[in-house]
Amino acid sequence: MRKIAHHDRLRRELLVNLNQATILSRRRNYADLLGLGFPMISETEILHIINEIHQYDAILVELKDGTVFGILKGTEAVPEYFRTRGVPKTARDRRVLLEAAESARPDVHVDSITLETLLNGLRGMKTRHVWLERRTPPSHEMAFLNLRELGTFLRRQGA
Repeated sequence: MRKIAHHDRLRRELLVNLNQATILSRRRNYADLLGLGFPMISETEILHIINEIHQYDAILVELKDGTVFGILKGTEAVPEYFRTRGVPKTARDRRVLLEAAESARPDVHVDSITLETLLNGLRGMKTRHVWLERRTPPSHEMAFLNLRELGTFLRRQGA
């Protein structure tokens, strides 16, 4: 009798866990349909953002694996692209990282990369954090959930 009760309890727990997993899965699917959550990065999204950012703007994209990719637009017409494994935790850390990318300081590990490497590194990945730093006075930093949200913000700024 005790063995049957134990199996019934396990069966009920399994059904409850399956129902909860189904509910969570449906919520994730609805979030993806509504554009919420963390969609994969597309190449067109990246190229659109590169075209939309202003002179002296900087973008940092932290991926789920801890890699950080950056885009800097300076005085030249061509943006600079870089990659680093050091994850900036604070706004000050991000500023130091951007200064190191601009001046090629040896104390901070920053790799200068090409546009093709940037596209290959970001394509199909999911972001953890996205930051836009406006370095024209008054300088300020903005955080976004993903590149799609950043692209929408930049589109509205240009209109």
